[in-house]
Amino acid sequence: MLQAIKSRIRNLVITEKVTKFVAKVFLMTTISNFKNGDIVCLKHDMTKRFVVENNLVMNGRIQLSYFNEFSGVMSPALIEPKYLILAPKQEQFCSFK
Repeated sequence: MLQAIKSRIRNLVITEKVTKFVAKVFLMTTISNFKNGDIVCLKHDMTKRFVVENNLVMNGRIQLSYFNEFSGVMSPALIEPKYLILAPKQEQFCSFK
């Protein structure tokens, strides 16, 4: 019963229908400062970019995905939020100007 309540609150947080405060009180877990869908990169290597899939911190890590060049698909990754920052905006390049 308790697990069902926790999973329901987790789903509400993921869809951003419940605030982080409510999730912290009921789930006793933390939520990263990143939002779902944010583009983040590694602090030490800003060329490595990831998309935040789930901003709930589970076992100290958040769920991300990145484009795997070898297989040509998006692959999952779990990384601690302390190693990530929001990626800077990329300039739009148009060669037709």
